[in-house]
Amino acid sequence: MGLLFQNPEDQILCARVEDEVAFGPENMGVPSGEIPVRIAEALAAVSAEEKRRARCAELSGGEKQRIALASVLSLHPRLLALDEPTSQLDERGAAEVLRALSQIRQKLGIAFLVAEHRIERVLPLADRLVVMEGGRIRGAFSRENFTEALPLLRELGLEVPPWMELAACAEAGPAGGEEAACARLKAAGLRIQKITAENHREKGPPLLRVRDLSHRYRGAAAPALDAVSLPLEAGEILALLGHNGAGKSTFLSLLAGLLPCQSGAIAWFGEPAGRLKPHTLAGRVGFLFQNPDLMLSAETVEDEVALGPRLLGFEAGRARQAVAAGLEGLGIAGLRARNPFSLSRGERLRVALAALLAGEPRVLLLDEPTAGLDRGSRLSFLDDLRGWVDAARKTRAVILCTHDSDAALRVADRAMLLREGKRAALGPIDALMGGEGERIIADEEVGPLARIARRLAAPRAPRTIEALIGGLARAE
Repeated sequence: MGLLFQNPEDQILCARVEDEVAFGPENMGVPSGEIPVRIAEALAAVSAEEKRRARCAELSGGEKQRIALASVLSLHPRLLALDEPTSQLDERGAAEVLRALSQIRQKLGIAFLVAEHRIERVLPLADRLVVMEGGRIRGAFSRENFTEALPLLRELGLEVPPWMELAACAEAGPAGGEEAACARLKAAGLRIQKITAENHREKGPPLLRVRDLSHRYRGAAAPALDAVSLPLEAGEILALLGHNGAGKSTFLSLLAGLLPCQSGAIAWFGEPAGRLKPHTLAGRVGFLFQNPDLMLSAETVEDEVALGPRLLGFEAGRARQAVAAGLEGLGIAGLRARNPFSLSRGERLRVALAALLAGEPRVLLLDEPTAGLDRGSRLSFLDDLRGWVDAARKTRAVILCTHDSDAALRVADRAMLLREGKRAALGPIDALMGGEGERIIADEEVGPLARIARRLAAPRAPRTIEALIGGLARAE
């Protein structure tokens, strides 16, 4: 049996990729001549052959997830248990990995048990869908009857594939997936007639100006970031999009002063561009790591949230107010006495964000904050984020680095797309994700909401499934 953890960093032990993938077979006594073959096969299965000699510490979160999966596949298990196997992968990467898993199952006869919040990704490969609550099975559905799970998924507030909601609300009858649901809607004469644009929030002056920013890691053949420019306006949430390894985390680390600026300029809050150091941005810019557990160090939630104000030298009254605002604003006041590591991932994420907000920053840099969250936790987090910016539009902003394009659509005003370290697109997110003009972002790169909107010839991508359904009407 092979097991893939939810957090890939918990099971990566070696410094280099090929050593990591070889670690299991070596310890299982696989003949030395067979191990290189297994390494090559496993890396090919997860589309990571070019990373064979890379250092694990320099990989993105999504790349680490691929390597962790490859290390499990190299063991040739008969049963493979996967905990959120695509949570840190972009849409195209997730499709590639799941397609490879399907081929492996057919070739080797491996059985898969997949725990997944984003079930629209795995349903096309699944034979059965099992829904759990409180450690008990509430329902089990065969492939022919997946749509019968809709009432239970709604009852529990779990993720419902948009195509399933769309088919049900439009009374298009049962459908066997996204393509079939859209075909049934078209056959019934239903089209998306109108999607309202929502990019008219009041904005303030630029809080950040980036000009021709570049960075190359030691020994790398190509730059991780290549001449990227960007203005960030007060009052906006900017979604940072791109494939795994496109340069998103590098970009955020440069903005936060965690990596040296080798070329280009970064100017915060109208100040002259200079050499950035993290301490110069403390209290003004908050950076949420891709793994929020790396930011937690205190014994209790309250102490964790109080750490920032104390280190920033807040006077006692201001510190108490900041801590109370962080705890109450993120809905974790009832957890103040708990140890952060005794909480769920969604709760730990809220603790880390509350700790940042208690320092009263003006800008938040968030690296994949919704990865691995269930629907309720994700929506609450996104609504909190939008509310925080809207409460002080002239002084606050967020850069949201994410592979979850549906989450980005829900809260972001603009999006910047990175490809191979270069800026490929910048503009209103609903237009970039939708079908207006040239499709800079391909169909396989967008999430299910935008993909369905494109199938139904919508002028732009909807913010929510409700907006998509609300725009349906019979063609004249």
